Amino acid sequence: TIFLISLLIFCLINAFNEPAKKYLYLSGFIIGYIALTKVIFGYVILFLFLGSVLLWITNRKVFNYKRGAAIMLIALATVSPYLIYTYNLTGKLYYFGNSGGMSLYWMSTPFENEYGDWNNENFGAEINDPERPGAAENLKRNHQKDVDEVAKYTGVEKDEAYKKIAVRNIKTHPVKFAKNIIANISNLIFGFPGSYTYQRPLLKIWYFAVLFSLMLFCVIPTLINWK
Repeated sequence: TIFLISLLIFCLINAFNEPAKKYLYLSGFIIGYIALTKVIFGYVILFLFLGSVLLWITNRKVFNYKRGAAIMLIALATVSPYLIYTYNLTGKLYYFGNSGGMSLYWMSTPFENEYGDWNNENFGAEINDPERPGAAENLKRNHQKDVDEVAKYTGVEKDEAYKKIAVRNIKTHPVKFAKNIIANISNLIFGFPGSYTYQRPLLKIWYFAVLFSLMLFCVIPTLINWK
């Protein structure tokens, strides 16, 4: 995924700066390939496509909007054979995989010292991590009942069962869900917090403070070169 995103950045820069269309086609294909590699990007394609088309309709004189919409259309064409296949299996439109329910379930966890980061049904995703002593035991105590309830289902039905529990958690603990979202954004960018994790604040704060400072600095050239 990291390789494809790096390649995509290279192709996008050329797609918007060169009249040749080869990088436009490549950009669309690579975005589709990313979605087939990591399915969450399938929803990124959908939102970017709708946004690009809306921008193009409202600003037809801006050539880059038209090119952006074309790139996303190519991305949709790239993933369409897979989506036709999943539709034949499940009867659901735009269905990339049955892992969304489990991801939402972990995101909606209402328990303290859990921050919405993903784990598996054996609670062993980080079992050998020395910074997470006792994590598996705590997760099992809090979630074994739900996992046992969902275990009787398979495929799409299992996905729906996880979503049902997740929605219930969100409705009963909306503030905790909002905190989990913030924690997940921090985890994505900075690598913490993690559920039941012994943090090393002195090392992590120093490292991520440098990273955060560089990110803030990058806002300046981004705004200057927005067009």
